[in-house]
Amino acid sequence: MLFNRMKCLNRSCEINTFGVVKTSKTTSFLLMILFAIMLVGIVFAQSNNIEGTIRGKVSPIDSNATVYIKLSKEIISVATINDEGEYSFTLPIGIYDILVVSTGNYVNKTLFQIGVKENQVTEVQDIILAKIGETGSISGYVNPIIEGIKVEIKKFGSGEFGGSSVVDSNGRYEINGLEPDTYGIFIKFNSTQNFYDYKWSMIDILANTSLTGIDLTFTPKTSKYLLDRIIVEFIDGLSEGEKRKIIGSFNSKLMEHYSYSRNYLVSVQPNKTVEEMAELLKGHPKIKDASLDRIISIGKIQPVETPTIIPNESSNNIKYSNSNISKKSENKSKITTIPVADTDMLPQSYKLKSRVKIVSFIGILLLLIMLVIILKFRKR
Repeated sequence: MLFNRMKCLNRSCEINTFGVVKTSKTTSFLLMILFAIMLVGIVFAQSNNIEGTIRGKVSPIDSNATVYIKLSKEIISVATINDEGEYSFTLPIGIYDILVVSTGNYVNKTLFQIGVKENQVTEVQDIILAKIGETGSISGYVNPIIEGIKVEIKKFGSGEFGGSSVVDSNGRYEINGLEPDTYGIFIKFNSTQNFYDYKWSMIDILANTSLTGIDLTFTPKTSKYLLDRIIVEFIDGLSEGEKRKIIGSFNSKLMEHYSYSRNYLVSVQPNKTVEEMAELLKGHPKIKDASLDRIISIGKIQPVETPTIIPNESSNNIKYSNSNISKKSENKSKITTIPVADTDMLPQSYKLKSRVKIVSFIGILLLLIMLVIILKFRKR
């Protein structure tokens, strides 16, 4: 009893009639605050420990390449390829860039926006390094023919200009002398041409290779969906290489894909409509779904027009297969394009950050409530 009274001389506790030490309300609340802080810390620690794996292969093997993982332009992990050219990293979930640096006479290469998912293995496409000085080219036709428009090509990720070509009277373009890398194709239209600006986000240019038949179909602003691409979703468990082989088997090419998303954008076969291409893709046993890339607009929507290549037609009179609408006709209704949102395509890191923010907010709110209660007790 006397010992307990000596312990309570600092008035941080009380002694009941039985001589049992009772902590004061202020002390209890302080303990609760400490517990809340520890809880928030544990949540953060667990969130940061959620991991996944990236693995892939670099060739040629004699490049003796070193693979760097970058997050927000900072290198966070390094590995050297093994005797088979393979590499592997276990990382917290998020989105990373992969930089491959060779010690030999090869050009370095970067893969952008590779997603690491929780407890999953991300199979990265094979990285083929080109020798210094080697180049490739790209060519194709535009549909419909608009003579004089400029086709530009830029490196994917960095946006570095690669080259350009002016479309000739036959609708053909060609760009040579391209350093092997992943590029994007871009075309901008003026206000009188009534087409959506064109974008093919990613296409691989290989060394000593002429990439032909890359035809670009333009979508008029009266269309409800893009006319040159299909959204494809594969079944689970396929590697990146397997998916690309399936795309190639349809005489189609990859137009866009980020490893944190479930969807791929692929090009439409020549002489096929997007509807026909979607049905064709759906028939493959390893393709879960194939759908049109819709354009959501506000305002009056006109019937979809399907453009057809008219040889030797100038841009002053662009014709369509199911309409006599020309470039001179005007669409007076105001249309605003809105991108279609898909929450399943959000990076895992974004979802994780959202969960952490919610938990953090709740923890801070609890702390504030406890501080208010403590202050009220002190005033009594």
